[in-house]
Amino acid sequence: MARLTLITAFLTACLFAETIATTSDLTVLSVSVTTPDPTDGATSFVSGVDTYTELDINIFNFGGDALPTTADGNFDLILSLEHADTNLQYSYTFNLTFSESDQSKFSDPLASTAGEAFSPNVTINIPTEQCGNLSYMCVTIDHNADAGYDDDDSTNDFACIAFGDGSSLAGIKECTADLKPNNFTITDPSSNFVYKINSDKTITVDLEIDNIGEAINETDDGSSNYDFTAYISDSDDLDDVNVTYVEFSVDTSSAYNLSSGIAADGSMWIYGLQTDINIPSEDCEIYEYLCFKVTVPSNADYTDGDITNNEVCIEFGDVEDGYAGNLPCSGCALKFSLGLVLAMIMAALGYTH
Repeated sequence: MARLTLITAFLTACLFAETIATTSDLTVLSVSVTTPDPTDGATSFVSGVDTYTELDINIFNFGGDALPTTADGNFDLILSLEHADTNLQYSYTFNLTFSESDQSKFSDPLASTAGEAFSPNVTINIPTEQCGNLSYMCVTIDHNADAGYDDDDSTNDFACIAFGDGSSLAGIKECTADLKPNNFTITDPSSNFVYKINSDKTITVDLEIDNIGEAINETDDGSSNYDFTAYISDSDDLDDVNVTYVEFSVDTSSAYNLSSGIAADGSMWIYGLQTDINIPSEDCEIYEYLCFKVTVPSNADYTDGDITNNEVCIEFGDVEDGYAGNLPCSGCALKFSLGLVLAMIMAALGYTH
């Protein structure tokens, strides 16, 4: 019995050793962009803009053993945009889409000293605020820890190509500005005030704009670098599908700093914007915010790479406390007024208890 136990233990150890003895050395042999064409001299990628991209990726097994056949795949591939082609951070990754035939290759027993070619597609959007720092497009092998093989050398599990014009490069990228209004203050009236129902109330505003993208140059002809729109809204997210808002034009005739540029990662105040806010009597009480949106004029020589962050909102309340002024209505006031009207009608009709 002791001898049988010893033999069983020996065989188990041998089988275990056989299981972990499957070794490989997968490497990303090459990466190339085929769409957009990186050799035509045109801009391939613009920060903040979705770009459909096709790639050719070659994976090679330099190890001594073939990969096993696995239902869940031996590995996956990750696309990332990186600051450098070493010490990858994987802060900006994108999901690659593979054809059915390419997908099956992840589970195939890739032989020793053999390779597989993949041709995935992906939608790449370079984040505007990091565009200037992201210099490389990289592909990394993500090993399946449960696939039953060991990879001998993890230092060659990725390959990177730099952005630029050429067959061995990823294509030209264009980094854009990114306007992001940060704050505004009402300077006139400077003391607490109440807006009017169905009547214009003129306010003067100073507005701070951050540029979290590339630099914006001052205009040569003194024209405005920025357009503005004002809103009253029931939400501080003007892009919400359920938002209710009223839009107002902004008078820039007395404003200054309109032609100024903003440095990359810089900020600037626009002074003296004026707008007439008119609070509608219908649903007056639903409006909670005064908002301003900044956009790029049609004749400007720069692009705003992210138009989802172009507004800033402040709640209604006392201006002296940093709010946007007081509304002339509230839910309670409206209910009281309706109750009073109803009581008057009932009294006129001679209704009594």
